[in-house]
Parts: sequence; structure tokens; C-alpha cells
Amino acid sequence: MPDQNNNLSPIEEINGGSTPPPSPSPITPLVIPPPPPSAKATGGKPPPTPPTETGNMPPAAEDLLGPPPAETTSDKPSLGETAAPTQPPQAPPPAGKVEPSPLAPPPSAEATGGKPPTEIKPPKPPSPPLDSARGKPIKINPRIFKIIGIVLGITAVLAAIFYFLIYPAKINIRPTPAPDKITLDGKTVKPGNYRVKPGSHSVSIEKKGYVSYNKTKEFKINEKLDLDFELVLAQGGKLILAGAQQVNLTRDNRFLYILAKDGNIVSLPIAEIQTKATNPLQLSKDPDQGVRKILYSDDGTFSFTLDNEKIRFVDFFRDGYSVHTNDFGPTQGAWPENAKQVNSITWNTGSNQYFSTPNSYMIFDQKTDSGWLLYTTDRQHSQSKTQVIMRLDPKDFPSLYLDLSENPQYALLVGGSVWRLNIPSRTPEKISDKKNDFIWGQWGPKGIYALVVDKAGGVYKLENTTLTDLKIKTKPNLVVWLDQSNAIIISGTQPIKVNFDTQETIHYAEIKGIDSANSIALSKGVIYFTDSEGLKSANLTESVYGQ
Repeated sequence: MPDQNNNLSPIEEINGGSTPPPSPSPITPLVIPPPPPSAKATGGKPPPTPPTETGNMPPAAEDLLGPPPAETTSDKPSLGETAAPTQPPQAPPPAGKVEPSPLAPPPSAEATGGKPPTEIKPPKPPSPPLDSARGKPIKINPRIFKIIGIVLGITAVLAAIFYFLIYPAKINIRPTPAPDKITLDGKTVKPGNYRVKPGSHSVSIEKKGYVSYNKTKEFKINEKLDLDFELVLAQGGKLILAGAQQVNLTRDNRFLYILAKDGNIVSLPIAEIQTKATNPLQLSKDPDQGVRKILYSDDGTFSFTLDNEKIRFVDFFRDGYSVHTNDFGPTQGAWPENAKQVNSITWNTGSNQYFSTPNSYMIFDQKTDSGWLLYTTDRQHSQSKTQVIMRLDPKDFPSLYLDLSENPQYALLVGGSVWRLNIPSRTPEKISDKKNDFIWGQWGPKGIYALVVDKAGGVYKLENTTLTDLKIKTKPNLVVWLDQSNAIIISGTQPIKVNFDTQETIHYAEIKGIDSANSIALSKGVIYFTDSEGLKSANLTESVYGQ
């Protein structure tokens, strides 16, 4: 029987009953074996199994013993040894894919089947996790598209209704009797209803013998203009003095100076013309049947007349209304010689730095075989003051019309071309060629603007050296200046007021017969004109249609 007190193990018995201290195990450096090559690197064959300590054991024994225990090393280095740096644990490769270690040698040609090794790219960094809220697809209800389509359709219908029915302004043009011509914004149209965009639009209705309708209006949204009215018959002028040939108004607007049927100059007071029948006052005693041009002095005390024989000076003495007429200047007989060749005369109206006395300086022309000669003289026709200042080429001036007026520096020369004559330097300045064939011109007060007319009747405004087409037709002498910026121009049977600063126009009611006038005058809203019947008057009416 074994001894009950003997509890020693067999090993303790061999060692004399005491257990020796365990000997320190040597520190084995950590070696990371290279991972096996991938199937691609071995040509599709499984990698060889590395030998293990139990590689010589029978399979059954390995199964019984299990895997060998992992070797452990102490965290503390032995004396005289340096601790190996610790490395972070490596994440195992994903299943099915074994990445070779960067420390492993490249596989041999035999392992890769004779093909060069494939370049191994470093692994991509992991993608950030998806936001569960944003990662989910948005589901749109199909009814939303149907609702949007309905809203857009309704909007389009409303926009069309607004644009075609509410937005346009409407103009109904149906006057009676049927007009000869209707224009809407410059285009000829027929009677009917018209829709126009809001903004400025112009309408013109014309019929011979009737007062024309002219209107320019700023239309608002959906505004309506009804032009369904009866045209008004144009009124003719009232005959005042039968047989009268020319009419002129004194600068003080008190008298009409008239060239009567017998060739004498007579006067009619403006205040008495409309109130009672008056007999004109005779101002000249020698009838002149061939008068072509009359210049009246600013103060109304004398005049110069041009006929086919001479230039005459007519002095109107106010004391007892006696008159005195003599030949122009102190010379006896007809002057100038061959007065038939004098086309026009002009003089200064008003005083300025060049002419201290009004009506003291005269310019007239005379046509010769070599061209036009321009003469200057004073009112007395003094020999020292009468001289030829220049000759004009007939190629530039097939005809010639002169006007000096109040312009202190320039005389206007019109005839084919348009020129300005600088009076102090006596040098001409060409403004236009003769493609328009200009035939007449006139300065306005103070010489700021001038009007010139071509052979076709076109009216042009002259400002400095610039000609502007006013798109108005007229005839020579049918212009009345109201002031330096406004004038009345007779266009056909219609008087038109033009503002040369703003280009604005006012169309007055037509006056029957005024289109055949040869002279006009205007005073206090009444227009006077002479035609083949004599002197007539008519009221200047801005509108008869309540515009």
C-alpha cells in the first residue's frame, strides 16, 4: 500500500522531494509569416500548405491533440535585451481574397505559370457610411405631376385671356361719311375695330371737303377709343376785300397792309374788321399793277416795292394820313437798271451790332449772263453804300431767293442749293446740295431757326448748318412765325402749328380755299389770306371733334 503521507509527485521524488524553479524561457522574436499567394498568383492552383510541428503526426493524432498552443513571450525583456517594438494588430483579410504582404518576395515565374506578376494596387480607403436619411430614394406621388400640369394649363389660359382680351387697348374707327383715307400709326387701314398694345398711337382720318381728324394718344391697358362720329364740313374763309392781291400784318398787330386790286397799298384796322364794315385807308397814290415783292418797315411808316420797272420807296405820312411816293433813293428814273432781272430783295428788321437802325440795310440780287450779282445798299441808295459784294455761280443757283430778317450775321441764300452768307466777312457757306432743288426760305425771329421749301413742297428746318425734314408739305410764302420757336405752316387746306424746339405739332381744322392762297397773316386766332377772290378771314380752330 502506498504510504498515506507520501504526497510527492514522481518528478519531485526524482529531484529529491523539491520542485526546481522553472528556467526562464528564451524570448522568441515575433515573426509574421507571409500570407500564402493568391490563387491568381499560383495559376489557379491552391497554395501549398506550410509545414507545421505536427506535420509528421498522423491525421488522427492531430485531431486528438488539437492545434499546438501559441507561444507566449513575456512583456518584460530579459536583462541585456531590448524590447521589440510592438505592432498594431493586423485586420484579417476579407474572406475569399488574400492580399500578399508587402514584405513577401514576388512570386516566381513557375508559380505564376510563366506570366509576369500582376501589379497589386493598394487597397482603397473604405467608403463613408451612407446617411440613412439621404440614402433612401425619394418616392414621388404621380398625382403631383398631374396637379402641376393642371396649374400650368390654367396659368397659360389666364395669361392668354389677359393678353388677348384684357391687355390690349381698343380703337373703333367708323366715321361717317366714309373717309377717303384712314391711317393708324402711319399705316393705311379700313374702318373697323383694332386692338393695339398700350402706349402711344396716332390716328388720322381724312376726307376732301371735311375737317380732318388727327390724334396722338397714350393708351392704357384695356383703354377704349370710339371714333364713331360724323365728319364736319370744312368752312371756307369769309371774303373781306374783293380783288386784294397781298396781305401783311404790322409788327404791332394793329393793322393789315393790303395790296389792293388797283395796285395801291391800303390799310385796315384789325379791331374794326370783325365788328363792322370799314373802308380801307389808302396809303399810296400811284397804282402799281406789277408789284412782286413788298417790304414793310417795322414801324409801319414806309415800304419798298419791287415791280418789273424799278424799286419804289413809299412813305406813309401819318399826319392827316397824307402819302408820298417817289422812286427809290435820290436818283431820278428807274433803278436798278433792268429791274426785271431782280428776283428778290430783303433788309434788316430790328437793330443789332451790325445795323444800328432797323430797315437801314438792303440786299438784292440781279441776274446777268455770267451769274447772279448781289448788291448791298442803304435806304437812301447812297452811292458810297451801293456796291456788288459777290457773284454767284448759276450752276449752284438756277434760281435765287434772299432773306436777311433779324439774323445779325447771316443772310439766307436759297435756289437749288442752300447757303448762308456771312455778312461781316462776306463769305458764303454751303449747307446743302441741290438734290432737293430748294426754291424758298425764310429766317424766323432772331435768326435762331429758318424754314426752307423745296420744289416738291417739302418743308425743312434749318438750325445752324443742319437741315431737318419736318414731313410737311406747303408752298412758298404760306408760313407765319408766331415767335422764335413756333410757326404756322399751311399744308394743303390745314394749318399746322410746329414747335421747333420740341418738334410737337398741332393740326387745326381745314379751311376751304386756303391751299390756293399766295399770302397769309395771323392775328388773335384769326387767319387772313389772299386768293383769287380777294382777302378772306377764317377762325383758327384747334379741334371740332372734342379731342
